[in-house]
Amino acid sequence: MATSLQMLRIEPKIVGGKTVIPAFELANQIEFPQQNGCYLTTVEHQARGVPTLGQLRHAFDTSQPFKQAVYAQRSCGEWTSTAWEDGKYVHEVARLVSDGDTWEVEGGVRTKVRMPEDGWGLDYHPTLGVPTKTGDREDAVARFGQDASYFLGDKEGFRPVLRGLSLDVGGPFYVDAHCGPDGRYSDVGGRACRRSEHLGTRGSEYSGQESGKVAAQPATSRNEVSRLGTDVPRPRVLDEEAVAELKRYRSQIDEGLRGIDDILSRLE
Repeated sequence: MATSLQMLRIEPKIVGGKTVIPAFELANQIEFPQQNGCYLTTVEHQARGVPTLGQLRHAFDTSQPFKQAVYAQRSCGEWTSTAWEDGKYVHEVARLVSDGDTWEVEGGVRTKVRMPEDGWGLDYHPTLGVPTKTGDREDAVARFGQDASYFLGDKEGFRPVLRGLSLDVGGPFYVDAHCGPDGRYSDVGGRACRRSEHLGTRGSEYSGQESGKVAAQPATSRNEVSRLGTDVPRPRVLDEEAVAELKRYRSQIDEGLRGIDDILSRLE
């Protein structure tokens, strides 16, 4: 039986007497809306107001009902309002507009954070939720137990961040930052987020401290590409060989998509 959609209240995060993440509400389910028979792209999900990775991390760490909801939706992921630029800067709630060759970044907040190497998350940014230190699985398990999770990123270009759950590969808070802004996948959706009134209106959230242009990523030509589904090879433990297998699989997908784009460009 499907679980009814509910909003879960997440209490604010307070550090040193200062509220660093105001209270907010998150839906207890990820949704996978479509438009004209196509799953939404990363940018389209972000435009709907999905939560930041920092909000998801805070909720995962502090709310048992939310953590239970995360574990209930296995083998699927969700887009966030967080993105990495060139592995050096983290953007939150920015608006992306493409002119065909570049993505223009409007508004949001831009923070300098170095992307770590691929690996198991050991430390996370206190407000942004992105991993700041990675290492071996054994160290992550020693610190987080069954919540130990993997990170996979690309340090070139503008990379929206998704959170996924894949217990036998990446853990419940698997963070992926290698997809392009126009990626669309059948098993990566979005979660409704209702921000606290203390954050002001939605418009003010998007009024910009930072804006600029970044290189556009190759377009995703297929409507459904399973990122976390059962067709992905699933080693039980992410050792070096398993990581190499995942990267080879990712390269095969990227190569196939480039081939499709080439065929489509010739047809046009």
